[in-house]
Amino acid sequence: MAIRKKFFEIEIPLLSKTLKILSTTKENLKGQTIKLDLTRALKGRSLEGTFKVRIDTEKPEGEVTKLILMPYYIRRSIRKSTDNIEDSFLANTQDGNILLKPFLITRKRVSRKVKTGLRNNSQKYLKEYCGDKKTDEIMGDILTGKLQKTLSLKLKKIYPLGFCEIRQAIVKEKTQIRKEIKPKEDKPEKEEKIDSKEDKPEKEEKKPKKEKEDKPEKEEKKEVKKKTTKKEEKK
Repeated sequence: MAIRKKFFEIEIPLLSKTLKILSTTKENLKGQTIKLDLTRALKGRSLEGTFKVRIDTEKPEGEVTKLILMPYYIRRSIRKSTDNIEDSFLANTQDGNILLKPFLITRKRVSRKVKTGLRNNSQKYLKEYCGDKKTDEIMGDILTGKLQKTLSLKLKKIYPLGFCEIRQAIVKEKTQIRKEIKPKEDKPEKEEKIDSKEDKPEKEEKKPKKEKEDKPEKEEKKEVKKKTTKKEEKK
C-alpha cells in the first residue's frame, strides 16, 4: 500500500507567514530545505532565501540559513565609469558565525587607496555590528535593508556609494546561549561590617568620662600647690 502524503503547515517567523508542504509524516520534515524567491515581498529587490525546517517547537518552523542577491540584479546596477569593491569574511555573532559578502559600487572611478579604505572600514563595521546581535536579527536587518543603509552612511565619510548591498549571507554555525549563574555573596559579612560601625560610638562615650575624672585631680594638684606657696611665704 502506498503511503499518502499530507500537507503540513510550516511557520516562517522571519517573513511572518505560513507555508504548506507535502510529506508523509511530521518527522520527515526535519532538515528539509525550502527556497523562496522574495522579489515581490521586497518590491523589486531580487533576493533568494533558503530556510531549514526544524521540529523543536509545537509547530514546524523554517529557520533562515542563507540569503543570496541575484547576480542579474547586481549586473543591472554596474556602470562603465564606476568601480566595484567585493569582500568575504566570517563574523562572530552572539550565537554562532555568519559568512558575509558585501558588494559596493562607487559613483565614479576611485584610487586603490580609497578602495582599500572602503573595504577595511566595511569589514570592521560589520564585525562590530554582528558581535552585538543574534544571527536571526542580522538576517532580518539584511532582508529589510536596515544594515545596508547604516553601512552606506558610515562609508559616506570616505567616499559616497551608488550601490551598497550584502551579496551573500550564510549561517555557518548556530549554538544556544548559555547564561552563567554567578554565586551569590554571603550576607553575614555585611552584618559584621555594620556591627563594627555600631561599636564606634561606645569608644566615643568613654572619652568624655576620662576627661571628667581627670578634672578633679588637676584641681587637687592646684590646691596643693597653693598651700605649699602659702607656707613658703609665711617662712
